Amino acid sequence: MNSSMETDNVLVSIVIPAYNAAGIVKKAIDSVLAQTYRPLEIIVIDDGSTDETGRVCRGYGDCIQYVYQSNQGASAARNHGIRLARGEYIGFLDSDDHYLPEKISELVGLFEEFPEAGAVTGAFIQKTEAGERITPEPGLVFGDDEIQRGIIDYFMCEYRGCWVVHTNTILIRRQVLKLVGSFNESYRFGEDVDLWCRIAGQYPIAYVDQVVAYYDRCNEHSLCANSSVLGHGVDFLYDRSEERRLIRRSMLSSYRLFKNKILFARLMLSIYERNRGMLYSCLRKLRPFPLNIRILIALLVIPLPVCFWPRNK
Repeated sequence: MNSSMETDNVLVSIVIPAYNAAGIVKKAIDSVLAQTYRPLEIIVIDDGSTDETGRVCRGYGDCIQYVYQSNQGASAARNHGIRLARGEYIGFLDSDDHYLPEKISELVGLFEEFPEAGAVTGAFIQKTEAGERITPEPGLVFGDDEIQRGIIDYFMCEYRGCWVVHTNTILIRRQVLKLVGSFNESYRFGEDVDLWCRIAGQYPIAYVDQVVAYYDRCNEHSLCANSSVLGHGVDFLYDRSEERRLIRRSMLSSYRLFKNKILFARLMLSIYERNRGMLYSCLRKLRPFPLNIRILIALLVIPLPVCFWPRNK
């Protein structure tokens, strides 16, 4: 669905963080300039590059806003862009990836169709060493070929292993970011999932079963090389008191399924790695935890003498 004449007046801001991306950032910028939607604001935050990234970006003149900052990481770069953005809707694009031409038009149209949504998203092409594939697979989210767009339960989708939100696919209302906050710059990994959880906890998210972006996981410059939520820590997960405050009542049951799936995976990994700190963190987040054989194993491991727990690297 393309945006109507009414939404043609809504400014959309796209933030592109870049670090030593001279050889790749041009394709990302060009993919935004090639969008069928207008008006657009393109903000490139150069996160302390030491190559020719600045020269490439300055070559676009007034077509983009180029800002250099000292190296602080992708989250800090995105947050800098958010602070500068003037658009009603804000999106992100990693410098090694690109948008499909109808991406913004499609997603702005989705906001029109579902005005209650705090964010909208779509499918993407994921390039891996095994080849390219559409993620999520067509028809997987709604389970019905007749339904191609609608409000989704983000937590249930993630629990089912259905990757519905990616940094390159999401478009967020500016006001929503003001209320839930931006990317947590203290997180080494999982800062994106942390933000998606904060948004989904408070606002509906709409999804269109159409490819809107391309994500290259084979690129050595990829900012999202480790994107599985199971591979991250557990700091971004809420305890019971936080759940009641930050998650809508209608989302609580699916959030707890999503949360426990991650915690159980991290718990078992902590036992395997003999990582006592992570194990304690998982158990604290699980309280009150159900009777589960994996929990019982963990409880048996905790009392072991410290000599059985090698120092964490």
